[in-house]
Amino acid sequence: MAQGDWKKSPTIIKDEQYYNIIHVGPNGVTTPEEKSNPHIINVDGKTIKVLISEGAIRKRIDSLADYLSEYYGEEKVSSIDVVATLTGGMVFGSDIGRALQSKDLSTMIRLNWYQLTSYDGEKSTGEPRIEKDLLHSIKGKHVLLTDDIADTLTTADFTYLLNWENKYRKPRSMKAVTLLNKSTDKRISDMNVHEVSDFSQIISHPEALEYISGFHLGKDIFLMGYGMDGPNHFFRVYPFVGYIIDKRK
Repeated sequence: MAQGDWKKSPTIIKDEQYYNIIHVGPNGVTTPEEKSNPHIINVDGKTIKVLISEGAIRKRIDSLADYLSEYYGEEKVSSIDVVATLTGGMVFGSDIGRALQSKDLSTMIRLNWYQLTSYDGEKSTGEPRIEKDLLHSIKGKHVLLTDDIADTLTTADFTYLLNWENKYRKPRSMKAVTLLNKSTDKRISDMNVHEVSDFSQIISHPEALEYISGFHLGKDIFLMGYGMDGPNHFFRVYPFVGYIIDKRK
């Protein structure tokens, strides 16, 4: 993502636009209510560009919850396990769970967590392994996998968990939703939802998995805020998504 435009004001997204995936340009996105808010802030001696505002995240999550609630309602699903990926996906997973619950108080929402790693010390092995297991059994459950960012169509965490869960956990159904994706593959840039029911197909062809993403970047840039960490580990709690500006560019 070109940083030469970082001084420009973000694009204002209207309410009716939140029911489709939002493509984020270098100026970022915000809501009409936040248009006067600062989009450049200084934190710990670093200049941060607010790429996706707090209000834009909140409205997009609400629209995602509407979409999912309608689907689960048509399928007469009475309980959903929202499984968040630690640690970056914990905030998004919690917010999606609360939003789903607010749409239908009769649907039981249970938050669940797991953590994978592919690192041995400071080096990646390229093969994810479970570092923290799920809190609750998902056997026979309707599972909604959540994560902060999808980088490629065959995201390692999702693909690994699908293989592993099918063999050992046997959920009744599985969907996946991410706050962001940075892939250029159209199949995960669209709003379409695909219910994962034929796990053997996913294991043989992981590219068959489609999932919802809230925002699409299409560029590789190190993001922080809204659960995603940054320098000195003090950025997860910020309510927006942003990045550090290199003023030399």
